[in-house]
Amino acid sequence: MRSYMRYFYEAFALPGITPDQVLARVRADVDPRLHEDVRVGSVVMALPHMGNWDLIGAWACRELATVLTVAERLKPDDLFEQFVSFREGLGMRIIGQAHGEKVFDRLLETASRGHYVVALLADRDLSSAGITVTLGSATARVAAGPAAIAQRLGRPLYAASIHYEPLTGERRRRAGSPWGLVLTARKVPQPQNLEGHERVVAHTRAWVAELEPLIAEHAQDWHMLQPVFDADLDRERLARSHAREQQNGHTQKEDA
Repeated sequence: MRSYMRYFYEAFALPGITPDQVLARVRADVDPRLHEDVRVGSVVMALPHMGNWDLIGAWACRELATVLTVAERLKPDDLFEQFVSFREGLGMRIIGQAHGEKVFDRLLETASRGHYVVALLADRDLSSAGITVTLGSATARVAAGPAAIAQRLGRPLYAASIHYEPLTGERRRRAGSPWGLVLTARKVPQPQNLEGHERVVAHTRAWVAELEPLIAEHAQDWHMLQPVFDADLDRERLARSHAREQQNGHTQKEDA
């Protein structure tokens, strides 16, 4: 919880820090192909709820490309607009998503017209579109979106984790903070000899496999404060929710 509270403190203070402080707070451990890929076109990045993703977003807008992401429409509307204004002020481009709304095509259209880091928090999806994966020794459900979008765009998919590290000396002085962030990003290989939904499933499980050891190593910075493993879910409630989705037509076909 200390890590989670640190995230909120830093997020609220973020509009007041300088670009040099943003750069000093982030240490990038990324696949060198990422910089070349983003020069060619958009890339997709699957992230868990780790560290301070807003600070990493601000850093990425400066060092990689404009971050394109999705934000759930909150109530009241004023609160949602404040969140959007905050992130857009950091350089990001936000697509709002109401409950049950499909934004897949809007993401595709926007990403295909420029050079973006399409950053999606994807470590929990209890909808009927969620993909079952092995995380540690347990079964969980994650979002199909990152893999599906990467494949529809024909662009690379990266798996990225974020964790805190203590700062000392000159870097601490330049950062204006005792804490920095490490962004780890790995390119996820494309599945071979698969098509459609099977390809999305395999690609999703591949990015989860990349992140699994990083989440385990820095579990204190994984801010997943909701049930995520199947063993912790109410199976009857989940089945009712999936039935309602099918009835209301809210299930998104990621490979349609």
